[in-house]
Amino acid sequence: MDSYPRARKDAVVEYRLDDELLVYDLKRHKAFCLNETAALIWKHCDGRTDLARLAEILGEEHGAPVDESVLWLGLRELSRSKLLEQPLVPPVENGKFSRREAIKRLGISAAMTLPLVLSITAPVAAQTGTCLPPGAMCATDSQCCSNMCMGNNQCS
Repeated sequence: MDSYPRARKDAVVEYRLDDELLVYDLKRHKAFCLNETAALIWKHCDGRTDLARLAEILGEEHGAPVDESVLWLGLRELSRSKLLEQPLVPPVENGKFSRREAIKRLGISAAMTLPLVLSITAPVAAQTGTCLPPGAMCATDSQCCSNMCMGNNQCS
């Protein structure tokens, strides 16, 4: 990977939620919730912003210098989630930096600003219905898609 990371923009949908960003991968049918720091990193992975500038942007946003390892932690999480166009290959010294190590090194108060990418299971269309399939046991008509709960407590 070069020093100009690029976020995937093809087949993804973004939705802002307060301090978080929901990114849905249309190809893989996976959703990811990015906290404020991870969203900021992803937003500036435009293929024109180098890593040094990206670290400066994070520092400006947080009002204090940001350890480069924090940036690599976010980039690694974005890469693992396949939200970057090219796979990430961090330098050896930043490749094994974990969230736990970051908290130890930077302090518990810094934990809230560490980049976080959470994978969310998105239901397929067939799972979004609120009714029971034909033949399933039911108690009321409203549980059945047909609104027909037969006398034997099965949906018609």
